[in-house]
Amino acid sequence: MDNAIFSVEALCKKFSAHAIPWLTRLLPRNGIGKNGDYLLDVPTLHIPAGVVVLLGPSGAGKSTLLSILAGLDTDYKGTIWHRSGVDKKKLSRDVAGADSIRRKHFSFVFQTSNLLSNLLVRDNVMLSSLISGRSDSDCIGLLTKVFKDTSVAKELLLRYPSQLSGGQRQRVALCRALNKATNGHNVNVLFADEPTANLDRAAAKHCFDLLTDWAREKADQRLLLLATHDLSLVDHADRVIVIDKKGKDVCGITFDGVKEKCPQYRERIKEAEFVLRSCKESKKKNQNHQGFCTVFS
Repeated sequence: MDNAIFSVEALCKKFSAHAIPWLTRLLPRNGIGKNGDYLLDVPTLHIPAGVVVLLGPSGAGKSTLLSILAGLDTDYKGTIWHRSGVDKKKLSRDVAGADSIRRKHFSFVFQTSNLLSNLLVRDNVMLSSLISGRSDSDCIGLLTKVFKDTSVAKELLLRYPSQLSGGQRQRVALCRALNKATNGHNVNVLFADEPTANLDRAAAKHCFDLLTDWAREKADQRLLLLATHDLSLVDHADRVIVIDKKGKDVCGITFDGVKEKCPQYRERIKEAEFVLRSCKESKKKNQNHQGFCTVFS
């Protein structure tokens, strides 16, 4: 797909437990398998602009896939192409090259907030835009937009992360990502790894709306790629990718199969998630861990 923001070919991420002697001794007990390899195996995958939700059970490889696409993890095999505007470039596995692309084009909301503990909330939010060469960000405005309260925003501004609750830290991390995504001229991908996990339903919906608003402001140029367990977000996605931990296509759609929209597709996603959850709870733990992507649109 020429219009894809990311094009993935023969992506494989492997971790060999046998390289760690003490872990090898535990293999029969924890069910890693005979060869002890964890795999994320994606033959081909095209991710276009828009709001794309990544589903799958814990341990299936959602965070790993996000980290690889964002250039945070360069230890993999395969080829990844990234498109920004009319430019299409191969994602470098060289650390310096990956850092350069990420700094210019990507913003990230981590599963854990990853705020810098020695910086105030204000400085944590501002840092991302300063790295992108901008110093005119409206920190109060962003915090007010996320927390929906100017007085709360002003109160949090001069606190340290240790003085915040888990939900507050997650929303500050969201501010930081949106700050870079909004003020970085060339940022066209916002990765979000379970960004609403620590929030109540109302706050989660509000934060998700802020993320989707950013993506749809330039719908043909921007990508929000969001990993989550929250099936309610599926209704707001342009595309859904399900990573199957069992290494089989539980929905009858192959990697390359792009399904036209139909009334049943959300039900099939829920069915797929149920099957994946059942797989996770099953006692058949003597198989290799394999990541399998199923694409819905």
